[in-house]
Amino acid sequence: MQINFLRKQLLISCFLLLFAGTSCEKFEFSPNEVRLEKSEQDLTRKNMERIQALHLEQQSSFRFAVISDTQRFYDELDETVTALNKRNDLAFVVINGDITDFGIVKEYKWINERMQKISIPYLTIIGNHDCQGNGKEIYKTMYGPMDYTMSLGRNRFVFINTNSLEFTHPVPDLNFFRSALQDTANFDQAFVFSHIAPNDNDFDNSLEAEFVRISRENKVKVSLHGHRHGYEAPEKIYGDEVEYVVVGSVEKKGYEEITVTGKQIELKRILY
Repeated sequence: MQINFLRKQLLISCFLLLFAGTSCEKFEFSPNEVRLEKSEQDLTRKNMERIQALHLEQQSSFRFAVISDTQRFYDELDETVTALNKRNDLAFVVINGDITDFGIVKEYKWINERMQKISIPYLTIIGNHDCQGNGKEIYKTMYGPMDYTMSLGRNRFVFINTNSLEFTHPVPDLNFFRSALQDTANFDQAFVFSHIAPNDNDFDNSLEAEFVRISRENKVKVSLHGHRHGYEAPEKIYGDEVEYVVVGSVEKKGYEEITVTGKQIELKRILY
């Protein structure tokens, strides 16, 4: 009797250990947890390396695309990926924020799974919806810094978090913005990517004037944004040389195409 009892206890213990060892990967204990595969981490750095490997600075001209607000528009994003994959002349694509709707890890994964089907590298900027819950930490683990830069030949690309309402400290980080653009001798023109445009009600209006001044005085030619979902054509809204564009959400089935030829920039709305 004692032997049978011990044998049963041993079998139960083995079953529980086996269940514990296999269930971790199958059950999500919290939608806000940061649980990502190695292949799903540090994507900004990985994709920037892919872009640098193209040696676009050696080409007389290159093109890239900008989309925005992929949140919950999964079918439309599939169509966007298909449309972009039909092109053979785009170097990379940027998602201009609101990658997710609720900032949960499954949403981040669902979007990345779709973007992995695209034939070109992709970069991102964080949106206000991406900041919900533990979304900020998930974004940093999956992609990397919320503020970063990239240089391609004589072109500077600045990606900056402008989701003022989602942070207790001042956002955008104007010290980062100044630093990213201060070495003007090293580039001919700059492109700025942020989710919320400086003239939007959700942008910290106490920082608007300085953000605009930094852009104006440091060779920014185009400033691209999302958030409003509807498309707003390039416009010099502050009376200087900077063109501000609001890229419609993927729900609108369109993207902004930017062609860079030396110091010449062409902006074009592509519908599909």
